[in-house]
Amino acid sequence: MSQRTAWVVPAAVAALLVAATSGFALALSYDPVDALASVARMLLVDPAARFARSLHFWSALAFLAHLERGEVEGLGALPL
Repeated sequence: MSQRTAWVVPAAVAALLVAATSGFALALSYDPVDALASVARMLLVDPAARFARSLHFWSALAFLAHLERGEVEGLGALPL
């Protein structure tokens, strides 16, 4: 692993941990019986849930971007 790409694996792991933690926090207030109302309540009523949902989305996207960057740079599969 070159000095230029040494940050890819730790950044991917950090993004994955943030996505998992925020996903767990979102799952606590999610109601699968009435999914639409549950998500609407998260987005419209609770600002903390809106922040957690945005954090979950962007951290998952960052994880996938770092995963792809690792593949492009020739790092192979990330050791997760």
